[in-house]
Amino acid sequence: MTHHAWVAFALSALVFTVVAWSGVTVIRDQDVSVQHLSVLDHIARRPDDPMAHEPQYQRASSYFSVYMPRYGNTTVSIDSQVEGRNLLSVWQAPGESLNRFPNADRYRVDNRLRADTLTIPSRSTTTNLHGQWLGVLDESWGSVPIHVDPDDPVREVDTAGPGVRRLAGTIEHNMPGDLHDVQIFLISSNRRTPPMYQMRDGREVPYISRTRSGLMLNSAYAWAPAEGRTLESGRRYNLADITDTREDARLERFIDGQYLEPLAQTRRLPGIQTRDRRRILEMQSFYHALTPPNYIGEQFDDDQVVAQRMMGREIDLSGWMNRPCVIIIGYLEDSEIPVPVHVDGEAQSSEGLTMVRWIYPLPVEPESIVPADESE
Repeated sequence: MTHHAWVAFALSALVFTVVAWSGVTVIRDQDVSVQHLSVLDHIARRPDDPMAHEPQYQRASSYFSVYMPRYGNTTVSIDSQVEGRNLLSVWQAPGESLNRFPNADRYRVDNRLRADTLTIPSRSTTTNLHGQWLGVLDESWGSVPIHVDPDDPVREVDTAGPGVRRLAGTIEHNMPGDLHDVQIFLISSNRRTPPMYQMRDGREVPYISRTRSGLMLNSAYAWAPAEGRTLESGRRYNLADITDTREDARLERFIDGQYLEPLAQTRRLPGIQTRDRRRILEMQSFYHALTPPNYIGEQFDDDQVVAQRMMGREIDLSGWMNRPCVIIIGYLEDSEIPVPVHVDGEAQSSEGLTMVRWIYPLPVEPESIVPADESE
């Protein structure tokens, strides 16, 4: 029966192919899954806001991956109540090599009418996307990320000595989880004297002193609350209590101690640890407020940290550094994506990390807009 050997071999190969294909089909995940890293921004309204009758929108920038189990074309969209203000695009991390399929056919993405929707080929793999979204949060997130007690509004007070500001007021949040690694920032009304060139032998030299280099336009402060730096959901907090510290709370000192000095000491880039990742997000949030390198004459200090960003310009809050406001930053761990992601018209569940940034504009106090004490 040797003349049937090739037939037996072909049948055996077919049987094992069917077994292997069936096993992969059973084991393979058949459900769409979404993993995300999101930055959620909310600009709070003061009680005297003239636009109080308008809808309250939030902004989010999400980097997320979508696993699409089937083969063919798949439509992904980020829905919102605000038409024409959302953008969905394919994204790849800087420095990563481009992975190509053997079939490198081109496909068109027509975003002239719907920039918030992409129809892309799916080959039972994961696609990385970036969504910029403006809309109203789902009810599970609460109406707004953080509420202010109208009977005890958020305000800056002068309680720690001349020219030093602190915060007062009561806040509460009802987001789906506790806020971790919380940091609170105050941009005061106190305006500093613009830095001037130094004088030497009766003439200006083309640099300013170290103590004046990199100062912000306004006096600013930062605090990390006690109790594990966590704000629990549903619990009321008095800002006067969680920002009451006798330490040097100047924002410049905070930025140096929190971000730049650790990097200068280790002489390495931030790693992949959880704290390092969050530190990078925070540095991106205040990119233009990072202390610039000190230039001494024509020389440059070797132990200085020079920050260079390759992405994330849309999450920079540096524009708020020259106007009175309060900024609270915290992290929701293992949270749903705040952006409504739909795949082929169906809403999808998700899991990931959400960085929440709550911004509360403060009224301008004309009597405070005076040059602050330069010893500050």
